[in-house]
Amino acid sequence: MKVDKILLDTTYLLPLFEIEVDTFSKKDLELLLESNIGLFYNPVSLIEIKWVLIKIAKQDKKKLEHLREIYNESVDHLLYSGEIKPTILLDGKISHLEDILYDAGIKDYFDRVIVATAKVLTGKLLTEDKNLTKLLKNVKEFTDLEVLNWQQLIKSIKN
Repeated sequence: MKVDKILLDTTYLLPLFEIEVDTFSKKDLELLLESNIGLFYNPVSLIEIKWVLIKIAKQDKKKLEHLREIYNESVDHLLYSGEIKPTILLDGKISHLEDILYDAGIKDYFDRVIVATAKVLTGKLLTEDKNLTKLLKNVKEFTDLEVLNWQQLIKSIKN
């Protein structure tokens, strides 16, 4: 399977914001950035990341201040480095597909917008969300969307 461009779920942006997750590390991000794949993200991920940072800091004001600094620096890096390109946030087609995903039982708005964007703009989505991947197989409008996780993508990069 040849991957020339792919839309990244929010998980793959988290290391830029110093948020570590088990399934994708900063070292993994470096490998992804070195690949010859066109990398895209929907700006809705920036809103989702802000929610994650607030949740992490909870009521620790010092931690929140620190995470806000990291967020602001990382947003600028993401927007102006050109390493990962932003897509449009929404248009009529993305919104229509997002509605279909809602009706199919996918309740997370961020996920719906990201998946719909992948369908419209890249035809490929990188996500670790197994439940989402399973649900998409039952939505006829999305059966042609290629959904990969990091392990599957890394195999295609190495081949």
